[in-house]
Amino acid sequence: MPELLYKYRSLENLERFLDIIIDKKLYGALYNEMNDPMEGYFQYSPRVDKSTVSNILNGKGKRYICSLSRKPNIGLMWTHYADENQGCCLEVEVTSKSWERLDIDYSEQIPVLTDNMTVQDVLKVKAKMWEYEQEVRYLSRQYSPKANRPKLSVRINKIIFGYKVKNNQYNHLKKVVLALNSKIKIEKMKKDELDYGFKWHK
Repeated sequence: MPELLYKYRSLENLERFLDIIIDKKLYGALYNEMNDPMEGYFQYSPRVDKSTVSNILNGKGKRYICSLSRKPNIGLMWTHYADENQGCCLEVEVTSKSWERLDIDYSEQIPVLTDNMTVQDVLKVKAKMWEYEQEVRYLSRQYSPKANRPKLSVRINKIIFGYKVKNNQYNHLKKVVLALNSKIKIEKMKKDELDYGFKWHK
């Protein structure tokens, strides 16, 4: 069975949203463009080979990262990455063979470098506070200038619009998406389907 992953995003930049539908590709970001100020951070002792440190310092700045999630209904993800439920969540299957898949390790400790560690070992570690994101990370194997950055090829199965998306906008976007790709399923998230990590009663 193919792995289904989810990309939360805003609808503020409709041109970029439609580019994703047309091109079937997701944008990546350099580690210093990510929202975690500790992204790619590590510690090391003077005993670690200088070439290892240099390779990681140079390498992590030349890899693009595409962050995906394992679930489509994470309440905080809708709040933080999908414009407070006014955006959308794309269900995708990754088809690219040129990007490397990384499972994220959520840790309470900053990575400590050893001589046998790689860029991947550093970029797959995030602070425990981000565990709710349930992230799967794809790492580009090559670097290109920002104007021509590589993109992650995907198959888009479904688009889920946020529960705050107004009905007239939802209906309009649904027509546009289906005109571009009639195989994409279109849904709208319901407020009581969101998971904020606890159970509550009305």
